[in-house]
Amino acid sequence: MTRTPNFDAVAGFYDPLARMVFGNQMKASQVRFLNSIPSGATLLILGGGTGWILDELFARTADCRVYYVEHSRAMLERAMKHGKGFDITFIQGSWEYLPDVAFDGVITHYFLDLFPEHTLQRVCDTVSASLKEDGMWLVSDFVTSRIWHRAMIWAMYRFFRVMCGISTVQLPNWEECIKRAGFISRDSDFFYGGFMKSMHFVRGSAR
Repeated sequence: MTRTPNFDAVAGFYDPLARMVFGNQMKASQVRFLNSIPSGATLLILGGGTGWILDELFARTADCRVYYVEHSRAMLERAMKHGKGFDITFIQGSWEYLPDVAFDGVITHYFLDLFPEHTLQRVCDTVSASLKEDGMWLVSDFVTSRIWHRAMIWAMYRFFRVMCGISTVQLPNWEECIKRAGFISRDSDFFYGGFMKSMHFVRGSAR
């Protein structure tokens, strides 16, 4: 079993740190495709962090049902302060033990970069198995098409290795892993000088 990084140590300052480094670009990347979620959808949010995304989600689709899976207890406690009054099931857990629910969609923002590629393919296949045949996948994560992107990733992995126990040393090709799990890209957008990429995936058969 792969060791799961734990973000308890950074939960209190993760969002302010992200704003300090990236401005509003990381948040903008995560809300980019929320409007594509259909009314009444049952959603899986995997590795959602502090939970601010819930307020943005329910501002757009108030009748969704959400299963919010987060490994860090400190992050989960912060997430529970969001989305008050809406249908949310909070679960402290990991991708290895997902709820036995058929989901209409999954959201993974800045989560897939935590895994080496051979493990990430298992993550993607497991998530895929939890989605309905016409399921959608919204993802935002880092890409490294420029030298300064790679320098940023190098520094970030070393910081989070010390703080959170991340063992990954190289950004996996998360886009290809999702595609190998049976999905195709419907739309995409870039942020922060191309360092962040947001994508809206659907199953190949649901295009």
